[in-house]
Amino acid sequence: MDLKTYKKGIIYKFNKLHWNMAKIGREYNVSRQRIHQVLKEWGVDTSYHQKLTILCDNPRCGAVIQKYRSEIERSKNHFCSPKCRGEFGRKNYGKETGA
Repeated sequence: MDLKTYKKGIIYKFNKLHWNMAKIGREYNVSRQRIHQVLKEWGVDTSYHQKLTILCDNPRCGAVIQKYRSEIERSKNHFCSPKCRGEFGRKNYGKETGA
């Protein structure tokens, strides 16, 4: 794999798929610290306090929402409101989901 492909893959997984550095490191068989180091070398903002734009996971909604990277990593699903969370839970699990 050439450096350009390697770089694009890491940046894509970090910025678009919102993978954390440890997960990317496992994918490329390097440490989390090395991923952090190369992201910084390439000028990528690695701050966990930046807000990222994602879509509400309720397929009937799909609203654009902003969440901190740390919030995205903590939760599997992301919703724009408690109402959307409830609709998603009833449709997928037959019950309300916790907040």
